[in-house]
Amino acid sequence: MDEVMPNYPWMAQTGRSTGLNYGYKFDRFLSADDFDADGVLKTDGNGKPLLPVMSLGSPRPGDALFKDLNGDGKIDGNDRTILGTTRPNWVGGLQINAEWKNIDFSVDVYGEFGSLAHDGRSTSEWANQLGRWNTYKIDYWTPEKPSNRHPRPVEGQSIKYLDATGYYKNSYVNIRNITLGYTLPRAWMGRVVKKTRFYVTMNTPWRYSQFQNTGGISWWESFYIFGANVQF
Repeated sequence: MDEVMPNYPWMAQTGRSTGLNYGYKFDRFLSADDFDADGVLKTDGNGKPLLPVMSLGSPRPGDALFKDLNGDGKIDGNDRTILGTTRPNWVGGLQINAEWKNIDFSVDVYGEFGSLAHDGRSTSEWANQLGRWNTYKIDYWTPEKPSNRHPRPVEGQSIKYLDATGYYKNSYVNIRNITLGYTLPRAWMGRVVKKTRFYVTMNTPWRYSQFQNTGGISWWESFYIFGANVQF
C-alpha cells in the first residue's frame, strides 16, 4: 500500500531511523512580557498575535511555547516533527589493562553519542503527583525565578503540552569499572597458599550525562568492592 503523503515535508516518515521521537519542537516558556495588561497575548497594530496561537487552552506565563514550523500563526498537529531518535549515532568503548611489578590495573569506559531521550519523571509522573504526594524536586517556572526547563505547576488540572517539554539530548560517557590489585610476593607464600592477591573494584564511579546535566531526572549506583583472591 502506498504511503499517505504528509501535509508538510518535516512530517515524512519513509526511510527514517527506528526509535524516533515525534512531536512538537519546544521553543521557550511564555513570560509576563508576552501578555498585555488584561492577560491576553500581545498583538500587533492590526490585531494579529505576535506569537503563535496554541490550540489547547488559554496560555499563561510559564506555559510552553513551541515552534510554528509551517508559519501559519498557530500550533497544531501540522507543527509536529521528528525530534530525534533513541538510537545513538555512534557508540564507543575503551579498555585498558596494565601491570607493573606486583600491581595490576584495569579500566573500562563506555559511551553513546547523538541520541535523544524522553524524561517521564519530570513530565507526566511529576504532574500526576502534584498536590498529592512528595514528588521530584525540579526547576519549574515561577514569576520570581523563570526557568527554561520545566513549566509552571498547575494543581488540580492538566498541564498543556507538558509531555513535549521532556526531551533531552542523551550523550553520555560512563566509567563502568576500575580495578586496582596487588599480588603478594612469591617469597611470602608457603606450601599451602600459592598466590594471594588483594584488590579494590569500583563499578560506575563516574559518569558524564548530557541528559542529567540539562535537567533530566535519572540516577545510577556506584559499588565499591574490596576482596582477596587466594590460590591454593
